[in-house]
Amino acid sequence: MNRFFIFLIIPILAQPIEIVGREFLRDNIPIIFHGVNAVVKGEPWIPSTDGFDPKISLADDDFRMLSAAGINMIRLGIMWPGVQPNSPNEYNMTYLEAIRNISINAYRYGIYTLLDLHQDILSDRTCGEGVPSWFPLYLDGFPRPLTLKPYSSLGECGKKPWTEYHLSLAVAIGFEYLYQNPENFYRFWENITEYFRGEPQILGFELINEPWCGNQFSNPALLLPEVANKRLLKLFYGDAISRIHKIDP
Repeated sequence: MNRFFIFLIIPILAQPIEIVGREFLRDNIPIIFHGVNAVVKGEPWIPSTDGFDPKISLADDDFRMLSAAGINMIRLGIMWPGVQPNSPNEYNMTYLEAIRNISINAYRYGIYTLLDLHQDILSDRTCGEGVPSWFPLYLDGFPRPLTLKPYSSLGECGKKPWTEYHLSLAVAIGFEYLYQNPENFYRFWENITEYFRGEPQILGFELINEPWCGNQFSNPALLLPEVANKRLLKLFYGDAISRIHKIDP
């Protein structure tokens, strides 16, 4: 006798996560996250939601496939130039609403969101992406000392592996400026925290992806992990975390 089965794929409403110590609990049961990156490293700084695209979408089809594959978390780029493209005092609410809508839709399929302030070698002006155009950079002679002759255009970025640009003076000074003048960075995360406060689909924040140590030319000791980690984790990250927790513990 032939038997016919009908399978219905229905979006699953996720459940809030409780954090106890270092464990993430859902219904008092520890949960392990399996995730993927979703970072758009150029305008419009956000995945497409109009329909499935194998490279750049986060639409219903994506979430159905991810959920079926056991994925329950996305690391979603919340890009600084997308949030504050023109000024440290202005926020692109349309962009933030689009980020929220993606995270809410992911949650319908049992997928949580980690918001990631993503950067690679600080800026599109230093052969990567990260800070907005209003962020001050020292670009004279870039990418010295990697080359004797400065680049005439960013079209020359492919001359070297992207990781080597961390050793340029422009990137070193740019990160040093960020650490010495962190107020705009802190206010960014305070406002993001306020915007998403209490929303159960947001698992947490990645404060900044792959930060460089600072200006190793003025302080070579920063190249030592114990020196850089103390500065980043205890001071720069510590102050940011303290401000975030005052808004949403």
